[in-house]
Amino acid sequence: LRKLVFFNLPSEAEITIYASSGDVIASFKHNSETYNGEGIRWFQNYGDTSKTVMSGGEHAWDLLNESKTQISTGVYLFTVKDMKSGEIQSGTFAVIK
Repeated sequence: LRKLVFFNLPSEAEITIYASSGDVIASFKHNSETYNGEGIRWFQNYGDTSKTVMSGGEHAWDLLNESKTQISTGVYLFTVKDMKSGEIQSGTFAVIK
């Protein structure tokens, strides 16, 4: 199982992952006050989620699409929307198997 960790996130954010075609692969909300890595199979299999501690600006993603299947090798785009200011940052990452 693999995971990707987003760093330096605003305290409240929405993260959206897109395929290079523009299709939405996954979308999730981040709240630094309540997030502790729940819902990530990597933590469930290799750690104790009740003891998982993430810094306020981190959010892990297990590279599963909305259908809960592993994403393919390729280049992906992402956006991070600050829910307080409305500012949107974007970037890319590659998955290599």
